[in-house]
Amino acid sequence: MIITRKHERGVPYACAAALLTVSLLTGCASAPRVEAPANTQNATVDTEEQDRKEAVAATNEILKAFADGSMEFDASEIESLEQLESFGVDPRELVDHLCGRFSYDVKDVQVDGFDAVARVEITFVDVDAAITAAEEQAVQEEAVTSLGELYSEGNIQALMQGLYDLVLGQIDACDVTNTEELEIGLVKDGQGWHVDEGSIEELVSLMLGGIDLSAYAMPL
Repeated sequence: MIITRKHERGVPYACAAALLTVSLLTGCASAPRVEAPANTQNATVDTEEQDRKEAVAATNEILKAFADGSMEFDASEIESLEQLESFGVDPRELVDHLCGRFSYDVKDVQVDGFDAVARVEITFVDVDAAITAAEEQAVQEEAVTSLGELYSEGNIQALMQGLYDLVLGQIDACDVTNTEELEIGLVKDGQGWHVDEGSIEELVSLMLGGIDLSAYAMPL
């Protein structure tokens, strides 16, 4: 009887051992179903979103610097500004006055690795309208008298500056604006996002509208 009981009790233990073995084997078989790939994917998405946010912030910072006149750029790369330099006046003055009437809205930023492209809407003074208003002002009696005296004296440098000042004043007063979209390129390095070379020059060129100032040239 004792032997029989031991034998009967051995059956459940054997079943339990078998079930435990199956459970362990099943657990081993399901081991590849871990969450690491999903976590890795989520981490990648988080990194991309963080890069995009940083690129958006950098775009806003760049445009703010342009608007407040602290953004540096090469005037010699922009034909209209190069013409102004040949007249003996400071082209940066024109850009600074344009920046005073400049506004922007960052519509979208797309990031691809260490490169990004920002789609920006900008609103700025219509330079053609300001120049037309300055031409009309230049033929009024007061301007004719002062500018005429400079011309008579042969002071062409002062005359060009006088005409230039009329244009700058009309830019400040002009209520005609243009709104355009453009793309600004950015690149990322160890210090963060920076404007791509040439993007600010393209922005200034767009604001100038490709105006040709060669007709105003006088020998200095």
